[in-house]
Amino acid sequence: MSLSARLSTHLTAILNGLRAGSPLGGRLGLADQVLLGDRLNQLADLGDTGSGKGASMIGMVNAASYWTGADLQDLADEVETQLGGDTSTTYDFTENNACTDDAAVYACLEALDLALGDIYSVSTGEGASLVGIEDASGWQGAVADAEAARVAIETAIGGTDAVTRTPTAAGGVGNIITADADLFTMIDELDQIVDQSLLTTSSPTFASMKLTGDLLVEGGQFQLELEEMRAEANFMWHNFGYTTAVAQPGGIGVNYLPTATTDATTGAGVCTAGVVGVSDPTITTDGAATFSANDLVMISGSANDGENDGIYEVVSHAGNVLTLRSTAEGLTGQTFSFTNGDIVANAGDTGMALTKVTVAVLRAGTDGRWEAMAGADTTATFDDLVLLGDLTTVGVTYNFTEDNVVADNDPIYSAMDKVDIRLGITARDMGSIPSAELILSNQPTDADTIDIGADTYEFIDSGVNLLVTADANIAVLIGGSAAATRANLIAAINATDGDNQHDSCLLTDGVTPAVANGTENLLADEVGNNVRIRYADAPGGSVTPGDPSIVLAEAITHAADIWTVGNVNLNTLAGYAPGMHQEARTSVAVTAAMITNGLDIEFPFTVGGFLVQIRTSAGVIQGTTGTDTFLASGTAVAVVFGGGGAPDIQATDVITIHAWSAPA
Repeated sequence: MSLSARLSTHLTAILNGLRAGSPLGGRLGLADQVLLGDRLNQLADLGDTGSGKGASMIGMVNAASYWTGADLQDLADEVETQLGGDTSTTYDFTENNACTDDAAVYACLEALDLALGDIYSVSTGEGASLVGIEDASGWQGAVADAEAARVAIETAIGGTDAVTRTPTAAGGVGNIITADADLFTMIDELDQIVDQSLLTTSSPTFASMKLTGDLLVEGGQFQLELEEMRAEANFMWHNFGYTTAVAQPGGIGVNYLPTATTDATTGAGVCTAGVVGVSDPTITTDGAATFSANDLVMISGSANDGENDGIYEVVSHAGNVLTLRSTAEGLTGQTFSFTNGDIVANAGDTGMALTKVTVAVLRAGTDGRWEAMAGADTTATFDDLVLLGDLTTVGVTYNFTEDNVVADNDPIYSAMDKVDIRLGITARDMGSIPSAELILSNQPTDADTIDIGADTYEFIDSGVNLLVTADANIAVLIGGSAAATRANLIAAINATDGDNQHDSCLLTDGVTPAVANGTENLLADEVGNNVRIRYADAPGGSVTPGDPSIVLAEAITHAADIWTVGNVNLNTLAGYAPGMHQEARTSVAVTAAMITNGLDIEFPFTVGGFLVQIRTSAGVIQGTTGTDTFLASGTAVAVVFGGGGAPDIQATDVITIHAWSAPA
């Protein structure tokens, strides 16, 4: 039993005893008895646990009279009021209080709980973002926490959502980035400096650089500005990686002779790219009409590290607009595969230098043979290089085919002949040109004809009849003079009529135009009063050596107007086509036994022709008016002597024979 309960029990017993006639009860007045009853009730209340009773009825005040309550209940109410309860007002905390803001104790405890929990959080705005920061110099004095400090630093060095900090003077705070770039750009720049991992848009310049690994360059142009280039590789490969089953040339070119024909773009420089099927690329130049069609022009010094540098082919230079060829991006295809095509558009490239150049190019052709060319325009052609393996030893001839580009009468054959003389191998035979002449001093009469191989030419007198007598005949109109008629015949032989239909003469039906052009490969011209024909590569084409058989005939009224020979070959002793042949020369001192028995002079080839010189032992050249005979017989020249007496060949005379094989 609690103390208050026991006291209440004893006091109640005493009071009851007094009321029952205790000696003490008779001494107490009514007022005292009432007071005592109150006290007994109070003691009972002290033992009660109900609201407002028990300890709530005990008064309390400290030495400093800090508390104003009269009892513990009032004290509790006051404390509750000061610390903050469900119904109390906020307590105004002093500096001795733990909370730092105007919050009741429970709110303070809750804030502390949240703050301690948030400091350990990794969520946005929590953790270190809640921790205050200020450096010793006060640079971040206005910053409330670490989050705000980070924002201030990002603003200073440049961030995605901040204006770049203006660089300070030397000795100032200092900035990492000095341009309008964000933090990520700074990181990329640091990456370039430290790791050499360059950005795809970078265009760095190095004083010198050493690569210990492979270098792979992918682009349309690789430009080297070197004075000397050295390589330890044994081979340099072109067209590497090309896998299409179509031959593609490849080689190397040299600009060996720039010309004085130059232009520039200092005051112009508008570069316009070509458009496929629409327009060729163009460049505006300072000068006008500087270059001509087909010129090879070198562009150097163009913008953006030489984006348009190269060798180009000229279409035209009209005014100050230079038009270039472009197979891939234009209208006019390039002649050479080694020249540049399209250009990069630029509205103001004012640094170009344009120069007509003479180049030399060595390449492997589509047939695999090495070819060379040199020239300053697109009329230059590639010629095959003649290799030693192409020129075989004595006994086997080299057959020149159409694959060989070297033209007839080219100086290279002279050089080959010299090689033949020095090395004893085959030599070039230029051949001969078959030809003939038709004497035509007089006017032919209507229906006169001449035959040239498979062609029959019929002369037509417009005053008599405009019809040919046979539809296959080639009509030749008789002119106002013999010279005019010769001109008409020459035009027909050279096949000059574009549609091969005569303007005036008709076939036998009287309606269809007669044939106007010949078909034999001949070139006709006028020599005096004669019409000369020479063997050519086409009707009216270029004269060429050969050995054709073209029979000639005439049926002309005037007996004096005839062909000088009956076949074009007869005028050249059957003619020779160009080709390679072998040659040999030997000298023999004649003996009496040779004169008696005859002599065969052997050669290492079948003899196609020979020349003979006879001289005395003293070196005096003798004539060949005797009865001695010489005959090509297989690989020998057979000599049959006339008898040994003058003017025939005599003993001790010297025979020199220069023999050659038939051209191949």
